[in-house]
Amino acid sequence: MRRFQRRPKTYTAAGLAGLEAKRNGADAESQIEMIANVYLNEGKAEICKRYEPYRRVSGGAKSFKAVYAGKAGCDFELWLSDGRSGHMEMKSREADRISKSAIDDTQRRQLERRAAWGHLAFVVVRLRGVWYRVDWARWEEGDRKSHNAKQLQEIGVLLPLRSGLPDLLHGI
Repeated sequence: MRRFQRRPKTYTAAGLAGLEAKRNGADAESQIEMIANVYLNEGKAEICKRYEPYRRVSGGAKSFKAVYAGKAGCDFELWLSDGRSGHMEMKSREADRISKSAIDDTQRRQLERRAAWGHLAFVVVRLRGVWYRVDWARWEEGDRKSHNAKQLQEIGVLLPLRSGLPDLLHGI
């Protein structure tokens, strides 16, 4: 009888970078969900994760197969206890800057609508563990193609940590 050996999955350099970015983003989203629970318990806000839309294509009791049905738009919905509401797009990078084009067309249109309708529209950025919140109206300011930490602080707000979590509502 022939024996097969399981080989560990190998990644290309681009594949490893993508996997690291996915893990980094999931960690940042997890922190936002934790602070969202704090705000909800305090009666200050409700922040809900928005998931990618999918359509189930097959699967039984033990499996679930689906395909993406389109772009989801912004990562989070936000409702404040004073009646204001809107959307937040979250980006996380282990780099010194973030490209303005990190916001895709679907997210851009959604944030533009929220701002035009008088709702909250934020881009929340984590660069090397430091959190910033930028109002959508200021995200595309200037001729540069990206923002570094100093520029994010100039056009937005440096968010303090609250028990190790970003205080998203700081200054709102």
